[in-house]
Amino acid sequence: MKVALMGGSYDPVHFGHLRLADEAARRLGLDRIILIPSFISPHKAVRNGADSESRLRMLAAAVADDRRLVVDDCELRRGGVSYTIDTVADIEERYIHEGKISLILGDDLLRGFPSWKRADELASRVGLVVASRVSLDAGIMESFRYPHRLVGNPRFELSSSHIRKLIAEDGPWRYLVPDTVRDIIEKRSLYSFGTTPPSELTDLCRKVDRWVFSQLGESRYLHSRGVALMAAELCKRNGLDPDKGYLAGIAHDVCKELPLEAMRGLVLGNGDQASPMEQEVPSLLHAKASASSLERTFGVRDGDILEAIRSHTLGSENMGALAKLVYVADKLEPSRKGVDPVLRAFASVAATDELFLAVLTANVAYLRSRGKRVFMDTLNLLSRLQSESGR
Repeated sequence: MKVALMGGSYDPVHFGHLRLADEAARRLGLDRIILIPSFISPHKAVRNGADSESRLRMLAAAVADDRRLVVDDCELRRGGVSYTIDTVADIEERYIHEGKISLILGDDLLRGFPSWKRADELASRVGLVVASRVSLDAGIMESFRYPHRLVGNPRFELSSSHIRKLIAEDGPWRYLVPDTVRDIIEKRSLYSFGTTPPSELTDLCRKVDRWVFSQLGESRYLHSRGVALMAAELCKRNGLDPDKGYLAGIAHDVCKELPLEAMRGLVLGNGDQASPMEQEVPSLLHAKASASSLERTFGVRDGDILEAIRSHTLGSENMGALAKLVYVADKLEPSRKGVDPVLRAFASVAATDELFLAVLTANVAYLRSRGKRVFMDTLNLLSRLQSESGR
């Protein structure tokens, strides 16, 4: 097995690191690249960085789905200043490898390499591999006297220090690192991210979003996300928790594409039952099934969120404010075609009850204009609301 080492602070690990590892593995025929986060680097002092455990966790999360990449914490366990010659000896002893272990260096380290601890011994003990990191004067490469190979990778100008600066300044950093790394940074408030860690509900929204993405086809997921975003915005404008709106919106159709028997199982297994309307049109069961699935999978017990999901198809008597806004978002979100622009504009100014009545009225009128059946419970709800509003 051909093995290479790639050390660094990884504070944080980013797509530049991962792309370099991928390029090196492909171009040089490497079977395994061992990524080694340093404890204290003698070549680069990192200020205001993350703690060792967080750096290790981010790195492990970043490479979890790539079997070519391995994380080794030998320098963190050893403590103190990290010298590469010691690390190489450690790795040689513990890993099965074919021939010399390769050591991947960024070309920004070439000028200082002769000053490394036992540099001559190190250069003879490993196969030096030089990767393109920065624009160098031609003389630096020509004057590097140690035998080496070039990765030949395209330069990818991205640095951990730049990402740390962007995070601290609330700049555009989120798509410079893998999602799993971003989650750790945000959850742990690393690099001065935010003033407080995200709430448990915000964190749950992210998890549920990924779950819904895995359960639905592209069009249905995009609709669900549109509902979630609009519901969150409506909640924010009307004094409700935006995260509750997002959670109910993203999960409202999660069972829409399940077989009917699976929907029935979820509903009955939750101690619920199908109404006469749902027995007549079984596909309507997806609302109750989605609420049940969210509750089972993530332990959601919030009655307002579950009600909003259950009642988004037909409405229900005594709907709460959250349920009304999710119903509205389901009917007005941007990807839904044929919506009256006036009604969408009304959503930005109307109060919850007024907006809900307007959308319910428009939906009933739409169904009737298409010759589609309107269920009695929906008509009764509309009639009561119109009476209460004096229409």
